[in-house]
Amino acid sequence: MIGLEIMMAIKGLSGQDLADRLEISRQGVNAWLKKRKNIARNKYKLLNEIFPGVPDIFFEKEISLDEKIYITLILLENEARYNNQSSIKEILSDSITKIKPFTSL
Repeated sequence: MIGLEIMMAIKGLSGQDLADRLEISRQGVNAWLKKRKNIARNKYKLLNEIFPGVPDIFFEKEISLDEKIYITLILLENEARYNNQSSIKEILSDSITKIKPFTSL
């Protein structure tokens, strides 16, 4: 599984949702996820806006469990800042359902 797929799951984005935001086809996103095509370099800026704080290297990379956790924490931290949540307890209580799917991976 590549990082982009994990990021989409954390943010609750379907392939169609991401495709719409990137102004490409759902099949194009699918090709990235299946590693049939590389992500076009001109889409990295938009991906960085959708998934702020996540290093570019993780978009196309097969990622380890440690990296999944790292990506999850980055996105949760950014979401907490956006929602003005100040305590780790708030962040975790609001985000635990986003972490559960990855506990069995």
